[in-house]
Amino acid sequence: MNKPHFYCTYSSWQSLLYAGGIFVLIYNLTNAYAQIIDNTYGLSHITGAVDKHIPFIAPMIVPYALSLPLFVMSFFIIDRKSLSNLTYRLILITLISGLVFYYFPLKFSLVIDVFYDWGVDWSWAYQILFFIDKPYNQLPSLHVGFAVLIGVSLYGTLKSWHILYTWPLIIICFLITISTVFTYQHQSIDVLAGLICALLVYCVERYLSSTYTEILKANIIKYISLATVWLIVIKTLPVIISQLPITGIASLIIDFIAYHGFICFLLLAFSYHHHKNYIPDKLLCQLFNKQQGRFTPLSRFIFIYFYGIYYLLWQIAKYSRFLQTIQKPIKIDHHSDILAIGRLPKSHYDDNFFHQYQAIIWLDISVELSCEIKHSKLANKSHYIYLPMLDLTAYQDCHLMQLQQQCQTIQSMKENLSTAQTLIVCQCAMGYSRSVVMMAYLLAYMGRYSADNIYTLIDSYYPKNRAKKYIEHKLLTALQ
Repeated sequence: MNKPHFYCTYSSWQSLLYAGGIFVLIYNLTNAYAQIIDNTYGLSHITGAVDKHIPFIAPMIVPYALSLPLFVMSFFIIDRKSLSNLTYRLILITLISGLVFYYFPLKFSLVIDVFYDWGVDWSWAYQILFFIDKPYNQLPSLHVGFAVLIGVSLYGTLKSWHILYTWPLIIICFLITISTVFTYQHQSIDVLAGLICALLVYCVERYLSSTYTEILKANIIKYISLATVWLIVIKTLPVIISQLPITGIASLIIDFIAYHGFICFLLLAFSYHHHKNYIPDKLLCQLFNKQQGRFTPLSRFIFIYFYGIYYLLWQIAKYSRFLQTIQKPIKIDHHSDILAIGRLPKSHYDDNFFHQYQAIIWLDISVELSCEIKHSKLANKSHYIYLPMLDLTAYQDCHLMQLQQQCQTIQSMKENLSTAQTLIVCQCAMGYSRSVVMMAYLLAYMGRYSADNIYTLIDSYYPKNRAKKYIEHKLLTALQ
């Protein structure tokens, strides 16, 4: 039995802001959108015969209101190993519900006449509720979905404290669930849909956890989230701003932008899914296709929003001096050095640093930004290789053979240059993770360094690197 413990860490706040931010954005946008559609065309409702016989119990507003504090507190109660599972579950059910709220908006139809119950006037509590929330976003019930998923996620943590701690959790989650119908905020079909959504999300999250590494799972959910948020924001915001449904050519333009971005970010999620077996491979080369370092027109069209976001981040990094540019290279042998950098501004290709080398092998690892080496003054003495690698990913044991082939290709190119003084450049977007990871593996394959020495070298030459958690020690050893 463990003592009750509350976590107030950066991860707790980060997860709360991540899940809570998505919920607040999607819920409020779809709510405001449904109100405008209702005012213009009217909305239907799904009220069954059972719902008409359910009594209104005013004091049930108390457990109904517990949903918000339970949502917030769960991030500071749950153990660190389960925090990401809770976060992803709440995000996924919010995304699914948000899409249903947008495509199938409904309005609650039962009317509350009397707020006096159990000797107390509860009208003030309901006035606050009606001010905050609107009678839309009915199916599925997020109160129910959140209660079930938070209960399931917290159960293991509270049980490790003591089995008695689990009973208050079960009772609170149960009361929140039934309060949705007794306060006339939801109908029975909404509760059923909330339960089904919670079960579906739980199964999907468990599948992702058992199939992918934590890094891949995080990136898959990140881009699914971005795709869904993009779609809902682009589709609802113009309606909310104009206070009228959008029609005609403007509607077609909005639809194109919304679904284009939706497909773009879903393809990125699919790319991370594909990463667990093959990297880099034909799929990445086809999706993020480059010719002499620059993206093809088709690739630019498909991922224009993705490239635009990264280019903006790169510009911010450049002007804030966060971008990793030319550093002191690490020596591989008497004739060759290796360097890890981010995408260089065009002016940096004329740097005197490059003139000391007779040949440059330039490894372009970034799928987000173009590479200008073949369009610079260094083009004649540079040998460009495109090895696309998704951001925030790592080589796994199953990638060893492909990694060996890549290293062998680069080694053969270096040997063909004979005694020329050669520089190997590993370039990713910002220069802190993928480029350093590739450099570490090349040092293991070509150099005379042990795995432990490579870690020391990286920390010495690149003290701000973020590559350690992406470097597999077993792969370093296997490449030597």
